[in-house]
Amino acid sequence: MLEAHAAAMDIHQLIQQFIAAGAPIDTGWNMFIFVHITLVGGIYAMKRKMTLIERFFVTLFYSVFGWINWSGLTASYKLYNAILMDIRAAGKGASLYTQTLDFLATHSASDRTLLVTGVHLAAWILVVLFIATEDWMPHKKPAGDEAKATQA
Repeated sequence: MLEAHAAAMDIHQLIQQFIAAGAPIDTGWNMFIFVHITLVGGIYAMKRKMTLIERFFVTLFYSVFGWINWSGLTASYKLYNAILMDIRAAGKGASLYTQTLDFLATHSASDRTLLVTGVHLAAWILVVLFIATEDWMPHKKPAGDEAKATQA
């Protein structure tokens, strides 16, 4: 059933699918940037240092987010590239979309999964190092000092 429907798609429908396939990619990158700004900014803005258990859970939840975001982005890029290859295959005959097909013939998204992996791995290392070295931030009070100040 799916193969029969795919065979019936014309260039116009494939190009619409190609454009629509970019939306989850944009959303994934937006979420990636938002989480990093919020996480790093939030940790930096805290007046006290995190306890070891807080660091553990922040690192755990951040790692789970990173895995889910990486999985979604790599799957989205694979679909994006598959549609691109279908457009190339369907566009070998005469078409009204000559300029579009010329552009898509030179466009490639096949390296995006490697790019997503590299960016996610580098960000994970930097964020975990940021969490681990939080003790060295001079403006932070040791964990528990706020409780002592309210008791006094």
